[in-house]
Amino acid sequence: MGKKKYYAVRVGEVPGIYLTWDDAKEQVQGYSGGQYKSFENILDAEKYLLGEDNKDEKKDYIEMVNNEIKKEIEKLGPDQVIAFVDGSYSSDVEGEERYGYGAVLITKESETCLSGSYDKMDYMTSRNVAGEIEGVKNAILWAIENKKKEIIVYYDYEGIEKWAKKQWKANKELTLGYRNFYGEKLKLIKVDFRHVKAHSGIYYNEKADELAKKSLYLPVEKPSVVHTTLE
Repeated sequence: MGKKKYYAVRVGEVPGIYLTWDDAKEQVQGYSGGQYKSFENILDAEKYLLGEDNKDEKKDYIEMVNNEIKKEIEKLGPDQVIAFVDGSYSSDVEGEERYGYGAVLITKESETCLSGSYDKMDYMTSRNVAGEIEGVKNAILWAIENKKKEIIVYYDYEGIEKWAKKQWKANKELTLGYRNFYGEKLKLIKVDFRHVKAHSGIYYNEKADELAKKSLYLPVEKPSVVHTTLE
């Protein structure tokens, strides 16, 4: 019997660690710029997934991005908001599948945290990506409700921007609904996107990630219902 392998998909449809090549292949087949590798040790797979195979480069990247974010926050206007969003998924939350999101919204006056948990089965195959999409939608809704004219969205999954801007084909209910939502809301607010690497130590992105993980244990909501918690 061959040695057990772990397949780490660092860049793909749904990044993560998979136990079979067939499952991993689904995430990278036909995906432009996919990054993946097999390992015999799960710790090595996790290091690859988190980008810890090049620590010096990662440290420089973290410092650079955190400084850029700090400057962007300092120059925020009264009609602007910055949002950091992330999604999470679990196959077993009290015996049920769940996906959820966390978002941190920063304005000139305050910092607001949003989170929500969902159990829509049609979206479960998209795992944490379904949660991140809900995070973007709820952040945009919050910005509109609070009379902001521009929202800058920091995200880590490539499809967040590419589905919205029709650079990727939206061929599922989840992604098509997201693209349509984005198109409708552009009539009400300007949306800018900023990509950051997942699990890379970016302060506010890590905060959104932690909110997303905790969101799975909140009462289940209908998609796009806003749950707000002020710090």
